[in-house]
Amino acid sequence: MHEQWIPQSRAERLIATGRSVLAIGSLGALFFEPAPIPRLTYALLGAYTFYALAFLTWSLLGPGIERNVTIATHVLDLAVFGVINYLIGAAVSPFFVYFVFSIVCAILRFGRRGTMLTALTALVVFIGTALPGNNGVEMNRFIIRGAYLVVVASLLVYLADYLQRIHADLARIARWPRPATDDHERLITEMLREPASIFEAGRVLFAYEHLASRYAFFATREGDDFRVQRVSRDVANLLLDGDRATFVRSGSFAAVTPGEHRTPIAVLPARSIPPEVVAAYKIEDVVATSFNGDYVRGRLLLLDGRPPLLEEVNLARIAGAVIASRLDHHHAADQLQRGAVAEERVRVARDLHDSVLQSLTGIALQLRTIPRVMLRDPDEAKLRLGEIEQVIVTAQKELRWFIEELHPARRREDSEAAAITERIASMSQRFEKQWGLDVESDVAPVMELLPVPMRHEIYTLVSEAVANAAKHASAKSVHVAASVDQGEVRIEVTDDGKGFPFRGCFGVAELTQMKQGPAALKERVTSLGGSLFVDSSDHGSRIEIYLPLPEGA
Repeated sequence: MHEQWIPQSRAERLIATGRSVLAIGSLGALFFEPAPIPRLTYALLGAYTFYALAFLTWSLLGPGIERNVTIATHVLDLAVFGVINYLIGAAVSPFFVYFVFSIVCAILRFGRRGTMLTALTALVVFIGTALPGNNGVEMNRFIIRGAYLVVVASLLVYLADYLQRIHADLARIARWPRPATDDHERLITEMLREPASIFEAGRVLFAYEHLASRYAFFATREGDDFRVQRVSRDVANLLLDGDRATFVRSGSFAAVTPGEHRTPIAVLPARSIPPEVVAAYKIEDVVATSFNGDYVRGRLLLLDGRPPLLEEVNLARIAGAVIASRLDHHHAADQLQRGAVAEERVRVARDLHDSVLQSLTGIALQLRTIPRVMLRDPDEAKLRLGEIEQVIVTAQKELRWFIEELHPARRREDSEAAAITERIASMSQRFEKQWGLDVESDVAPVMELLPVPMRHEIYTLVSEAVANAAKHASAKSVHVAASVDQGEVRIEVTDDGKGFPFRGCFGVAELTQMKQGPAALKERVTSLGGSLFVDSSDHGSRIEIYLPLPEGA
């Protein structure tokens, strides 16, 4: 469907209603203005009234009216109006208003071009039906009515042009493309290009504020060439701290006027632009608006455009609202990205603390004993140095796994399960060499059933729990088991150490209130939406962790 047309089922129902009212009224008008050929005129008006009522019923109850039907009814109306005016005498016919009705219908249906064609056709039909047989008196009426029709048609064509301009601007705003970029400068350029084009502005002055930061930009447009440059923060301060109204100024209705010393001063303080800005950018014609979003507020000045309409104030407000939405989206996405980066840093720090740093701590403790062992038993010292070397190699592997994990594009699904299994085996060997801890793990088979991100989380939880048993509980053996049941992953870590400072079984809430329990484990399990229980006794401790499976896993 052509963009210049204004197809609306509501408009068609309005036209059908108006046609029916005119047709019924015309039948009554014949009683006051008898026709020269009454029988034929009554028959034609009766048929037209029946058609108008039938079409009204169809427009109200039917599925919709296609364009071909709209054109056909429009042509039929003009033809019937011409015949009726000819039968009665167009120069004196009371049905002269039919031609005005046709032009109004064209405004609602076809826009400016269709209105011009309809107005020209109506004028030709009027002249063709009124000229034959006119006497002197009727000729005067013909000239008066012809002039009247020309004036009314001109006004209605102008109205159609005005409506089409507003419609086109609204359509462009509705199709306003969203810039697919995260770059701030490019976002501003793409975002300002559209309003400059819609309002045909030669220059654009734009300022906005986000949190404590203020930005100001100046853009110029010459054809398809659109350039944006950042300007001083002082300009942003002047625009953002001043008047925030939406208005248009052009010609004698200007935003500013020169004073006695040709210094720009405001005509209306409540609807003005700072004189410093006016002087710096030589502002004359302007469409000004302000906007407020969830995270931003700002002001947009469209300069040197086409003569603005007062009705374009609403268009300017809509443009400002779209800009606010774009900026809100950009800054919200930026904040989310920053938050994700910070969260990832915290996660990496936890993982490093729970694996590599623990290994380095153990290495440091063992290296302190090497000098004494070297004096007492050199062979034992060499053996321990070999073990330390193996721990360092394992720590290197851990670091390599962390680096690979930070590059998801390099990871492959089929290698993830093998990598996790290898890490679990490496963890068991590391604790055995560093702490003399016998680690029995049944976690690897369950790992293969879980999503990749969850495998890493479970590995980190298990590593932290085993490290706690080795360092704080003086355990000699640890058993780790895992299972999947009813949408949950259950992890159980049991050791034969001295347990925690408390006795009994408690959940996260009780442990937090008591200020007891493994702090890192509690924090990590809570962040994953799971639950944790610690059962401590004189014979050791048991930690149970329940984690929900992701949807679709």
